[in-house]
Formats: sequence, structure tokens, C-alpha cells
Amino acid sequence: MTSSSVIETIEQRPGQETLAGNPSPAYKWPTALRSEAFCRFLALLTGAILGLSAPGIEQWYLAWCAFAPVIVLAVTAREPWYAGVRGWFFFTGYNLVALHFCLSVRQELFEGIFSLITGLSVLVILFIIAALKGMLGSIFCLWLKAIPMTGGFLPLKNQGRWLMPGFLVIPLLWVVIDYLCYPPEFLGVRWTSFEYSQYRQLPLIQLASITGGAGITICLILSNLTLLGIIGFCTKRIRCLTYPNSKALLLNTTLSVLLLTAVINFGNQRINSENAAFAKKKKLTVSAIQSNLCQKIHKVDFGVIHKKNLELTKECPPNSIVIWPEWSFPAVFSKAYSHLEPFSKPARDQNQSWVLGCIDEDKKGQHFNSTIVMDKARGTLPMVYHKRYLVPFGEFTPKWVKETPFGWILYGQNKTYEETASGNTSVCFPLEDVVLGPMLCFECEEPSISRDSVRDGAQLLVDSSYTGWFHNSILSDQMIAFCVMRSVENHRSFVFSTTLGPSAIIDSTGRILRQAPREESAAITAEVPIESDTTLFTQFSF
Repeated sequence: MTSSSVIETIEQRPGQETLAGNPSPAYKWPTALRSEAFCRFLALLTGAILGLSAPGIEQWYLAWCAFAPVIVLAVTAREPWYAGVRGWFFFTGYNLVALHFCLSVRQELFEGIFSLITGLSVLVILFIIAALKGMLGSIFCLWLKAIPMTGGFLPLKNQGRWLMPGFLVIPLLWVVIDYLCYPPEFLGVRWTSFEYSQYRQLPLIQLASITGGAGITICLILSNLTLLGIIGFCTKRIRCLTYPNSKALLLNTTLSVLLLTAVINFGNQRINSENAAFAKKKKLTVSAIQSNLCQKIHKVDFGVIHKKNLELTKECPPNSIVIWPEWSFPAVFSKAYSHLEPFSKPARDQNQSWVLGCIDEDKKGQHFNSTIVMDKARGTLPMVYHKRYLVPFGEFTPKWVKETPFGWILYGQNKTYEETASGNTSVCFPLEDVVLGPMLCFECEEPSISRDSVRDGAQLLVDSSYTGWFHNSILSDQMIAFCVMRSVENHRSFVFSTTLGPSAIIDSTGRILRQAPREESAAITAEVPIESDTTLFTQFSF
């Protein structure tokens, strides 16, 4: 019997507490549940069910209850190592479903050996990413089994040892692993964090203005633990986070409900306050355009794409800020700056300011993925933003690939790696009407990028993105979820413009005001408030 387990149940004598731990000898688990093979299959299946909560699939309610199975599977394991293996299966299943857009990657992007077997290639890529991210879940489950815990919010001393309060330790343990163990070099992008499943639940996500996404994740796990505690106490079989008596059950369940209710109440009050103050706020008209044209996909040159984008700007109202997609301006900015007057003239003629994605190059010959602005009053600004958060394999190749046989397997023997350099500072564009904080592509996924821009004075956040890597998929829905969270965290309106859509305009409470259709050319416009305050998250997050 393992004393450090979460659900260890001991023989209860009069006045003695019932602890969390392994199943009581009085109850025999069914043979199937004692089989490691079955438990690992069950972990994979239940993890896949939780994956349905991801943005784009939109079964958001599953995040409130479908995390519970991995807790049961981890704490009923014989040893921490077994719990870690079960956790790997669960979170691999979760990521296989949540990241299934990888299966829609376009075949023309493959190189090396994978270009010969593209159908198998996408499966291999998806599994590699899911398996690597599953390792973090494995670490979580290993510690879940190893740390001595009891149910509820308070620690408990029994037989000379302290048991940690599971309702505090488990959510915090997951948040620490989820937020601190994601190096991009190992595909550790926090793409599938639980909080994004709730991006359309406006009252709940207002908590992000204080805690960031971590607070939302804690609420979700607390809901799972509360449900698990009730089921365990009532059935007397699933003894997860067991309470010693009905009073403890009632007290801890009540505390959980009160905490979750307070979070929702805070969110509703914040939204109502914003709605009441909207009429008095300074406002700005913003637009996002999507040409639905990509050079490789549609076999057109940059001139055709640029012409289409110019046509779409004419559908946007005067005196607006128009956000173009990533790589929408076919020029190296530092070399072409002195010749850009003819290109910025249409913006001034239409009384619009344009934010464009382009490329840039420094004196050392390093290439950057960049953003520039053509202002309606001053023409092309001399400032340029260089993307700081690069995509593994898309913009740089990790050393563990280049310096190992993986490089030859993925790209072929004579591959020359074309690296995009990373910028190192945030840049805010001081337009006539607003200070603008730019982002590129999936920088909207990294909270520190938008946070730094707002700290530097940004009043509006924008992201220019290119989604031509994948066929029609849930990828852009997930990126919109990122933008919603960044908007709430920093209390800033957000404009997301992408090549194939859906582009979106989001207000400072995370409400999606406009969303373009997927894979159609479109121009969307909305009026958004200009905010200048700073949230607790913006001020104190790290």
C-alpha cells in the first residue's frame, strides 16, 4: 500500500479520518481496472474526449468534468512511474484531438523523405507533437501520485504525517507545469492549454484580467475535483480525494461552488460596467482584410495578392485602421523604405492607416518577419517591428534536429536551413489616433508579447497572420481564442487579420464583434473602444 497516494483509503475506526490513497482492501476493483493495458487505453480514450473541448470543436463544457478521469487513473496506479505512463496516454490522446488540424497541412510544404509519403508524414508529425506534449502531462501525473494529499482545501495530519490539500495542490501543480515547461525548441508551444476552451464564456474569462489564463485553468480543475469528491463519497468506490465525513463533503463542496460563483459574478459585473461606460469612451474604427490568396496555393504572384488587398481596403470606411495579413507586402522594408511613397499614397487618399506584414533584413543579412505601418497623415513610418516569438520548423529549425539524424530524415541529406532571425524588443507604432502594439502569426499565443506592448503604451493590439500552411481547419479558431484571451488579460481591443480567415475583431472584454468567413475574401469593420488603463495581469505578470 502506497502511503503517498492521493486516494489511499485506510480502515476507518470510530473518530478516525478517512484519507486519500489506494483502494481499500474491502473493495476489489474489477479485473479490467487492474490491467495496465486497459487503464492506458482508457487514459487515451478519455484524453481524446477532453480534447473535444478545444476551440474549433467547441465542446467547451467537457473541460469542466472530463479532466477528472486522469486524476483517478493517476492515483489508482501502483507506483508513480505507472501513473506517469497513464498520464502520458491521457494527454497524448488529448493533444491528438485538439491538434488534429496538423492532418490538414498542405502536401507541397514537405521536403526530404516525408515528401514521398505525405499521408504518413502528417500522422507522424501529429503524433510527435502530441507525444512530446504528453510528456508534460506524464510529469504532472507522476507528482500527483507521489505527493501525499487529502481532499478539500485544508491539510490534514494523520498518524504523524501531513497530507497536502488536494484542492490547492493539484490545480497549482498543473499550472506550474503548464506555464513553465514549454520550451519552443521542443515543440512546447502552449497551444492546447485548458483556458482557451472557454474563450466564448465571457463572464468566466474576465478573471484573466487578474490572473491570466492560469486562474481560468484553476477554476476548471477545481470543478473536476469537486465533482470527483462528490462521486467518490457517494459511491464509496471511487475514493478519490475522500472526505472523512459528510460535513467535510458539504464544507469543501460549498467553498468550491462559492469560489466559482464569485468568479462568474465578478465577470458579469465587469462586463456590465464596460457596457455602461462604452458610450463615454473614445472609439476607433478598425478593419481587417483577408484576400484568400496565397502564392503557393493559388499559383499567383505577390502582385496579384497586393492588388486584391488594395481592392479590399476600398471596402473599409475612411478614417479607419486597416490590418493586412502577414507577408502581404512584397518588399524588404529596409531596402525599399525610400521608394514606398507611391505605395502609401492610396492609404492617405482613402484617409486610412494600414498595418502590413512584410519582411526585413539587417546589415548582417539576417531576415526578419516584420510589421510596418503606412499612416494616413505621415506616410510610411520609419519604424519596423521584428517578430520575436518564432515558429519551430516554420521559421527556425531546432538544434536537436539540425545536429542529429532527424535533420536528414526530415529534410534530406543536402538541406540548407533558411533561418528567420528573432527580434528582441517590443515596438509600438504611434499613429495619429492610437498607439498600436503589433504581433505576427502565433505571437498571439504568447501572453508576454502583448503584455510587453501594453506596458510600453499600446492602446490597440493587432496580429497579422498567414494561415496558408493548412487546409480548411480549426487552426484559425484556436488563434482567435488566443486573441480573445490576450484582449481580456490586457483590457485592449484586438484585431486579427489572416490570409484565409477567419479574421476577427474583438473588443476589450473579449467579445468577438466581427468574424469573417473561412476561405473567402472579406473585409470586416467594427468600432472599438480605446483603452489606456492597465490590468493587474499586465502590471504584475512575469
